[in-house]
Amino acid sequence: MPWKAIGVAVLLLPYMFADANGADVWIGARHSSAQQPLFARNTREAPMWARSAAGDGNDICLELPLRPVTPGKTCRVIRVRGWGSSGSTYLHNMLLDLAPKGVKVGKDHTLEAATWDACTVVPVRDFRDILCSAIKRLLNCFNCTAGEVEQLIVERYDETMGAEVDKSGLVYPMRDFFELMFAHKDKFVSLPYEGFAGSTCSWQLLAWMNAQFGWRVSPAAFMYAERRHSLETTANKLRDLQSKLLKDRPELLKHGVSRKEGLFKAIRDSKKFGVGIRAHHISNNGQSGVWRRCFTPSRLGMLHQELRPLLTKFYGQAW
Repeated sequence: MPWKAIGVAVLLLPYMFADANGADVWIGARHSSAQQPLFARNTREAPMWARSAAGDGNDICLELPLRPVTPGKTCRVIRVRGWGSSGSTYLHNMLLDLAPKGVKVGKDHTLEAATWDACTVVPVRDFRDILCSAIKRLLNCFNCTAGEVEQLIVERYDETMGAEVDKSGLVYPMRDFFELMFAHKDKFVSLPYEGFAGSTCSWQLLAWMNAQFGWRVSPAAFMYAERRHSLETTANKLRDLQSKLLKDRPELLKHGVSRKEGLFKAIRDSKKFGVGIRAHHISNNGQSGVWRRCFTPSRLGMLHQELRPLLTKFYGQAW
């Protein structure tokens, strides 16, 4: 009996091959345990059609896990849900553009993880990058240095860092949400931002959506949608908007201004300035790992103390 062949076959069972009309990609349907993180690194090469993409600062791509839909059930309504600054707008726009006729795609920030199902897609991003993006938006400080960010954090500590006792600020509500999400992770699909965002990793999203939902999206259709919604396209529009504001409305770029009066509001109203940013908000050009340049060493020490257990659950010890 060919026991070796049987053993190899068993090892390959957790994986699904998605031939997205030329997008030869393996997507791993991994199930986490207490010993391994939820997300794993993908060491496979990009397909030929995606190899011309320029790097965007993301050093690695994480696997996009699959969660099989209940047998006999098709996702006619897909909900993108999750925390702000986690890539939900980009993910929603891509799924909305590429969904087959009759499939509805919606997005909200409902945080009741216990009620989600296999047709719910929840993006997860390095929590330090989430905080960096959220704080920069809150403080109207999109181009601030770490020192400038730290000064504003100290001045508005209750709004930014907050306290664990009353769950104020940004750190503790975010931490509690992702802890709850991890506890219910087997009910829905969790996608690592570091596996689908940016020109380095966005190609993985094509094979994932075809495998997860049974779609037949072609690389050509995917590339067309990607040009419209990519982080790079949005970042270029944001630079154009900032140039216009620097000339006509420089007061909107002042650091520390309320986001109801500053650049964040201008982004939402960007069509008035002849730009039109569909994603409404972006900072750090959507790159991963920018938290290293966003916070001072002492602030990072505090964040690591609060977030290390959560980072380990999702990304592993070395993240």
